[in-house]
Amino acid sequence: MAYFIGANYSGTDISQEFIKKGMIGIGFDDSEAQPIHRLFNNILCGDLVVIKAYSPSKGLYIKAVGVCTNSTCFNHPKYKFYKEVRWLWEGNELLGIIRDSYTNMRTGTIYQELNETILRKVVNLI
Repeated sequence: MAYFIGANYSGTDISQEFIKKGMIGIGFDDSEAQPIHRLFNNILCGDLVVIKAYSPSKGLYIKAVGVCTNSTCFNHPKYKFYKEVRWLWEGNELLGIIRDSYTNMRTGTIYQELNETILRKVVNLI
């Protein structure tokens, strides 16, 4: 599976913090965002994890690609919950606007990417 996750916390991009610490997190308590937690908990060891950003005018950006190294969800005082990731690639790759029925999902905190064209482009980065 491939999970795309944003790293914008209250207007601040914390992608580099995640990369340096070998982790990915979500900044919501379970009581605030149960669907986000359910999806985050689905990430298992071996799954592809992508730090993404999405601009309505420019489309999907890929900032980092890695592999989840532990299925456990850990608590963190700043990021609330996180999983360990071995980052394999980092940059700022613009994939652009993708015209499919998944566009509204790409603007959210986390989603599972199913578009094979996008998945191939991400795999080619690593």
